[in-house]
Formats: sequence, structure tokens, C-alpha cells
Amino acid sequence: MVADWIITLLSRLLAAGHSAQINDLIEYTIGPQLRTLDLAPPLGRAIEVLTSSQESDMIFDKLVDTARNYIMARRTQIDEMVDQRSRWWIPRTINRRIATAIVDGTIDLLRRLRQRDSEARVQFRATVASLANDLMTSTELRDKLQRLKNVLLDDAVVKGWITSVWDKLAHGLVQQLSDPGSNAHSTIQSGMLALARSMREDPFICARIDAIIEHLVIELLQWRSEIGLVIAEVVRNWDARTVSDRLELVLGSDLQYIRINGTVVGALVGCGIYLLSSAVA
Repeated sequence: MVADWIITLLSRLLAAGHSAQINDLIEYTIGPQLRTLDLAPPLGRAIEVLTSSQESDMIFDKLVDTARNYIMARRTQIDEMVDQRSRWWIPRTINRRIATAIVDGTIDLLRRLRQRDSEARVQFRATVASLANDLMTSTELRDKLQRLKNVLLDDAVVKGWITSVWDKLAHGLVQQLSDPGSNAHSTIQSGMLALARSMREDPFICARIDAIIEHLVIELLQWRSEIGLVIAEVVRNWDARTVSDRLELVLGSDLQYIRINGTVVGALVGCGIYLLSSAVA
């Protein structure tokens, strides 16, 4: 039930995101926040965290292997590109040697980067670590990144690209959410089930939930007088129609039975009073 509620809410939000008014609202509310946001320290910290684990070495090795395989599979295309960009009077044999030297040099560099303890790998890691440190400490680099960010935010082409990407992404997500058999449905449902199991079985999560509830109760108790005054003031300003609507919303079908019972009891009491008054008279 919770998963269905979340899916419905996400579908409505994504559908509303196609509206021009929503896009303008996002631009005028989030845009100023992005302009004042200092991206350099969190970006530097993210680079530091991502490149300091053993998993980052495996990902880097995979990227290097992919780049090397890509270049090796396109030797012929590189030869043709060098030949097309060369001077007309340079022999084709020389162009082929130049292309071969470029490809072999690039592959050799990638091979050395692939070796964990090679000088090229150590220098590359040192360069990345220096960049991360500069992003977190250098005022000059921070100012350059800030100016670049503002230039991109002001560029009409970038704005159009962001809007186009968001529209396509939102449209695809809406289609996914509207299909009960899609991966989005199963992912949200399995996520809710996993969260429910953790809330029920994990002692740490249960303790955290209890602590949050206790904290909320303590905070509410501190403001109980003010909350009572606000509720009393709101109820005091209700008219008879509003009170009736609120009672009907809360009580539902039970309110009809209350009305019927009140009518029947009132009629019986009225008849009783009338009969007693007639008998006494």
C-alpha cells in the first residue's frame, strides 16, 4: 500500500514537472540556491572518497581496459583520420607511421596506468589527490569553479539541454511508473518490503525509531499549551457548516446513525412529554 502511494505521488509530481509554470518555479527557487552553493569543497571531498578505496582501483582498471580495447579496435579509423588531416605532400607511409606511433604510445601509457605500482599510476593518483585537496582548500580554484558554474547556469543552450534531459527523463519515469510490471514498480515495492523487514527485525533501526518517536513526543509536550491554543482558536472560528463537515469527515457513516438516533430519541421524548402533560391536565 505504501509503495502504491509513493508511485502515485511520484507519477503526479513527474507529470506536473512538464508544466512550464513548474519549470519556472524550479528555476526561480532552485536557481538562486545553485548560484550561492559552493561546489568546490563537496566536489573535492567526493573525489577524495571515491579514489581512496580499493573499489576505485578496480573501477579505474576497468576504465583503462575499456579505453585500450576501444583504441585497439579502431586502429584503421585512426590511420584514416591521420591521413585525412595530414599535408598532401606527406607520403601515406609516413602518415601510417605517425598513426601507429600515436596508437602504440597511447596503448603503452594505458598499460602502465593499468599496473598498480607503476610510476604513471602513482603520478596519476597524486594528481587526482592534489586536485581534490585544491578543491577543498584553494580559494582561487574555488572562485574559478564558481564563475564557471554561473556561466553555465546563464547559458541558454545549457538551460535548454537541462530542460530537454529532464523532460525525457520524467517522461520515461512516468511510463515506467504507469506499468505495473515495470522495474520501477518492483524496485519500489521491494525497497518498501526491505525497509519494513529492517524496521521489524533490526534492533539498531528499531532503537533509532523509538528514539525519534520519543524525541518528537518530548518536543510536542513542550509545546502542548501553544498547540492547544492554536487548535482552540481554529475550532472557535468554525461555523456550524464547517463543524458538520469535519464531523462527517471523521465519523463517516457513523454520523448518519447518530442523526437517526437523535431524531428517533428526540421524537420519543417529545411524545412522552406531550402524553405526560396531557395526562396531568
